[in-house]
Amino acid sequence: NLHDTRQAAAYCGLSDRTLEVWRLQQVGPAYFKLGCAVRYTLDDFNTWPLATVAPALNASYTSQASPKLPLTIQPVNH
Repeated sequence: NLHDTRQAAAYCGLSDRTLEVWRLQQVGPAYFKLGCAVRYTLDDFNTWPLATVAPALNASYTSQASPKLPLTIQPVNH
């Protein structure tokens, strides 16, 4: 099932303009063009957050600079 920008934005609670800006910035869910028409699939919206968050989380846990867990929070005295 293919959805235009308006339908895709409504599906995920975003504005049409947000998706347009994300396309220009080359972020956001995958899309493709049929001629000059932009189309999305709902599968792309359902997998997009996981595809963008998982690599970032993996990188932070495998980085040498990342702190070891568990972390303790120390109060700040003013």
